[in-house]
Amino acid sequence: MKKLSQFEVRNSWEYYENGGFWTTDKHATITKNKLYDGEITLEQTIVINEDNMTVFNIWHQYFDIEKIKLERENANFIVLDYYDDVSGKEWTGKNETMSLVVQKV
Repeated sequence: MKKLSQFEVRNSWEYYENGGFWTTDKHATITKNKLYDGEITLEQTIVINEDNMTVFNIWHQYFDIEKIKLERENANFIVLDYYDDVSGKEWTGKNETMSLVVQKV
């Protein structure tokens, strides 16, 4: 949920004369960031160059610990433990990520 609080709803465009993240070719990008109900976001980027147009949709769903525990339990998994990251850092709830150890019941 910390990461969601940093999400910026916006529309923008940029031109990259010498290439950039999406391609090394000269291109333009049109970006739309949208927030949906249920703590779901879409980061949509359209990459346009001389020969092509490609759409990238990056979806994220955000959870707090209680919401993810309930979702796992509804899928017949028991949450055995949880951490601040995948390296096993002790849970503080202050990280932008979380990692769970679950067991199928």
